[in-house]
Amino acid sequence: MEDRLHQELLKYVTVETTFEDLYFHMNHLIKEYGFINLDFLGNLGHSIVN
Repeated sequence: MEDRLHQELLKYVTVETTFEDLYFHMNHLIKEYGFINLDFLGNLGHSIVN
């Protein structure tokens, strides 16, 4: 899943893409793939595992 999201990020991002656009796009994909973002603030790009 991580590789799939990373590939989508590379396809989606342009110099005009805002962080807000990217945030909503990636969270949408996570839900579309049947996953839940477990970060209590909804953040992306890091692990919550110790």
